[in-house]
Amino acid sequence: MLDPNSSLKLDRREFLRIIGAGAALTGVGAILQACAPAPTPTAVPTPVPPTAAPTVTPPMYARVTVTMSKLDKFDEGGPLWRERVLPNLLKAEGFRGVLVLNDRKTGKGYTITLWTTEAAMKALETSGAYTQAVSVFKDFFTAPPTMELYEVFLQA
Repeated sequence: MLDPNSSLKLDRREFLRIIGAGAALTGVGAILQACAPAPTPTAVPTPVPPTAAPTVTPPMYARVTVTMSKLDKFDEGGPLWRERVLPNLLKAEGFRGVLVLNDRKTGKGYTITLWTTEAAMKALETSGAYTQAVSVFKDFFTAPPTMELYEVFLQA
């Protein structure tokens, strides 16, 4: 049965189709039955396509610099990093990104730079740019930083 609050708009052709469809039935009930919405079909699950094979990303390399900093210098480090170190990294051949992680409670920090090739990663050291970047923070450290080089195994 139709909801009395709903509005039903039919053009002339649709009205005549409904009247014709209800010819075997009699009266207003036939028209109302013909106007009733069709039952909703049962949902059929959409087949899930097989998962595409993971794409192999080109090799990437990471330099991890581990630092121990003075706790009272933490807030000075960010602006200095952005002004003195990051612009040079952004210009470096093969540079792909950086993460700078710090623990304010212990002073321990990790700087992870990502590179397209091992040669690009090592070029920063041989050019002296790495030593120069570390020297910007020499007054911040409580111990000399250490460096570790890795091949990136997985990136998502």
